[in-house]
Amino acid sequence: MTVNAAFWGFFGTAMLMVFHSEADHRLPALKNLSYTWVDPFTLNLSWSWDKPKHLPDSCTINYEIHYPDKSEVRQVRTPNHHYEISFLTEQLESNEGSFSIHALTELLAESCAGWKKSKSENISISTQKPIVDVVKDFKCSIASSQTNCSWEPVSPSVDLKISYRICGIREENSLKKCHQFYRDGIRTGCLLQNDGQENNICVLAQNAAGLQTFQAKRVIPLPKLNIRKDEDYLNLEWTSPDIGKACQLKYVVCYSECNRDKGCLEYRSVLNTLKHGPLPILYNKNCRYEFKFNATLEKYCPTIPSDSIAVECYGNNTDSIQPSDGTLTVVAIVIPVILSVGVILSCYCFRRHRAILCPTMPDPSTIFKEMMNGNKEQKTISESLYTPVPEPIEPITITPVSENSVFQQKS
Repeated sequence: MTVNAAFWGFFGTAMLMVFHSEADHRLPALKNLSYTWVDPFTLNLSWSWDKPKHLPDSCTINYEIHYPDKSEVRQVRTPNHHYEISFLTEQLESNEGSFSIHALTELLAESCAGWKKSKSENISISTQKPIVDVVKDFKCSIASSQTNCSWEPVSPSVDLKISYRICGIREENSLKKCHQFYRDGIRTGCLLQNDGQENNICVLAQNAAGLQTFQAKRVIPLPKLNIRKDEDYLNLEWTSPDIGKACQLKYVVCYSECNRDKGCLEYRSVLNTLKHGPLPILYNKNCRYEFKFNATLEKYCPTIPSDSIAVECYGNNTDSIQPSDGTLTVVAIVIPVILSVGVILSCYCFRRHRAILCPTMPDPSTIFKEMMNGNKEQKTISESLYTPVPEPIEPITITPVSENSVFQQKS
């Protein structure tokens, strides 16, 4: 009994020491977690944290922040007790977002051995105004002199304000306003200062209902495709857009001939060259050609696509469309075969039914000679005349009967 009591006492003491050790080696949680909006695009998180007494001074503490980005969760680390992050409402699935922060030690540091990360502290954020869809399909076409942005308003009758700044750069009074508003059908647009060539543009759209912040889609203006006929070819030519920088562009031209797809061609521009072409396409005058044309910034610049795909047409389909080489080959083989079979069948049928098609005619000279000689004897040719077969007739006997005769009946 004494040995068992000593064993259980030692075991209990060891377990208490283990639990006590684990409790001491978990970093304490954060305190006073809060947030403020520095501007419509920038969120500042701040907190406090008490260092444990037994934590070595040489052990470095970092703070890991998890924040939403639509369906993903991103994370950043900082050694400070505050963190400033660029955050857009387009990153949220709803009007609110939740941030999670915890403390952890520097990885692989011997002085931090045995210390576990703290429990996570969560904080929900919301904007000063409700998050609503104010605009849609917002895109900015960059050029050397100015940037032209356009969009479709969700509620055209509501007053709309558009402000912007370069993403990631926060300065005093850095928020700029759109100017020279215009209307183009269902789209509304405005002009920006020349800030969007090489930088992403963060946009604030707001009205009385709420606000929306997002990163504008950048596009390049699509050049006009010129089609010029030169004998048996169509030459394609165009002029590169003036974007104010020596960028290499990739052009893709897809075309069809007589409603048949002929594939795509790629053409890369030469730096500092505005005019391009000619790009020759073999021409068939009986066909209608449809060209689809787009461009993309590729080398020495950010990858930016063209605004849309241009469609240009040339010529018309006619009834005298020349068949392809394969069709000519088939026709050259099939038609002679059909004609030969038809001639053979015609000869066979003619020989088989020659007596019907070409019956034997009497000699006219014989008929005239008999008429001149007065010979009225008619020669019968049994082979050529139809002789009816006599029908069998039973003889009938008729016996006259007097008035006084008595009919006798057989009993």
